[in-house]
Amino acid sequence: MEYAVQVETYTLSKANNLVMNVDGAIGSLFLDLLSGSGMFSKQEIDEIVEIGYLNGLFVLARSVGLIG
Repeated sequence: MEYAVQVETYTLSKANNLVMNVDGAIGSLFLDLLSGSGMFSKQEIDEIVEIGYLNGLFVLARSVGLIG
């Protein structure tokens, strides 16, 4: 969550009317959850990021919203 707050601070430094990146906050929390669970090594978490797994989650959620 600290990373999400840093993103928010940086974003708002550009303009006061910009909204925090919600996907970034969700992604940050998801990675924190993976790390905190103790079930994944740093290498496995890095691979999850590298293959774009989180992007797939966001695309799936938006597709369901578009379809219906």
